[in-house]
Amino acid sequence: MHGDGATAVREVDAVGRSRPAPLGRQGASVPFPLALTVIAPSRNEEESAPLLARAVQTALVGERYELLFVDDSDDGTPAVLAELAAQPALHVRYIHRPAGSERWGGLAGAVTDGLASSRAEYVCVIDADMQHPPEKIPELLAAARRTDADVVMACRYMPGGSSEGLAGPVRTLFSLGCKWVSKALFPVRLWQVRDPLSGFLLVRREITTGVALCPLGFKISLELLVRCPRQRLVEVPYRFRRRAAGSSKADVRVGKLFLQHLWRLRTS
Repeated sequence: MHGDGATAVREVDAVGRSRPAPLGRQGASVPFPLALTVIAPSRNEEESAPLLARAVQTALVGERYELLFVDDSDDGTPAVLAELAAQPALHVRYIHRPAGSERWGGLAGAVTDGLASSRAEYVCVIDADMQHPPEKIPELLAAARRTDADVVMACRYMPGGSSEGLAGPVRTLFSLGCKWVSKALFPVRLWQVRDPLSGFLLVRREITTGVALCPLGFKISLELLVRCPRQRLVEVPYRFRRRAAGSSKADVRVGKLFLQHLWRLRTS
């Protein structure tokens, strides 16, 4: 196993009950051209994108994967992504969404567009700003294969995890508040999930097939956990890091979008 070595994996079933993880399907063939699509939604990340591409390349040696940037940038990021995509060893592909209606749904909408473009068995969602550690991706993938999980959440709030990358006490308090509001509104689906708003997760792509995803803002994990059918979910600890470059996109507008997203999910 790559990453931080063997760590505890906690499993939660579709209605929020903890249960022992079963053995995976040993030797099952994978009828997909790729084992994994790593989706990195990006906005003005021309400094971080090359760092992410090389870190994912190092982490996923030997895997059949692609790194798919879904980009909403207005700076030089598209040119940087074109340079990365021209290097076959990096397995980079990108979609640039022009300003306007093409950028529907914000970051979560970008992930949804990436899901529609993937043809891999599994999809991993990771931030392009390097706050989610790419070296943890093999551990998420190994957990999915070992336990036959439909969803593997990277969790900040379990032994071995940390939310130290949150920018100060105000953002930490806001993050925790959003977490508990979400769990209270969706107790069956979320109550036993320790970090439902993580944003760093791996899903079996087929559970998203035929599901009408209507995300808004940053919290694609909330959209997937509430709307997609799943039989098994496991959690793996990770340490949320500080940004490698650039500035955070979190602001008051993001908070408003989150509340609108919650209301849309609850009323639907």
